[in-house]
Amino acid sequence: MTDNNLSSRFDADIKGILSKVFEMGGIVESQVVNAMHALDHLDLDLVVRIIIDERRLNALEAEVDEKCINIIARYQPAARDLRLLMAISKTVTNLEACWG
Repeated sequence: MTDNNLSSRFDADIKGILSKVFEMGGIVESQVVNAMHALDHLDLDLVVRIIIDERRLNALEAEVDEKCINIIARYQPAARDLRLLMAISKTVTNLEACWG
């Protein structure tokens, strides 16, 4: 495989991971809004939705961490890219922790 193919595949893998991180951010944002609404209106159906979304958030965190580890193992990225992957890993942990 040529360096260009590796670079293109690496870039595509990073974009896929970032897409999952953005999805997690959206879930966390909606969780906060939904929690405030559920408290204000004593909406038990919304509480159930929040719990379901929390499970999705947990699954996304595990998925992103696994993808980061796989990218590190496959591509052995250099300093800048490795720092990005480590920042992504910490970000998903913090996203999950701020809600979970």
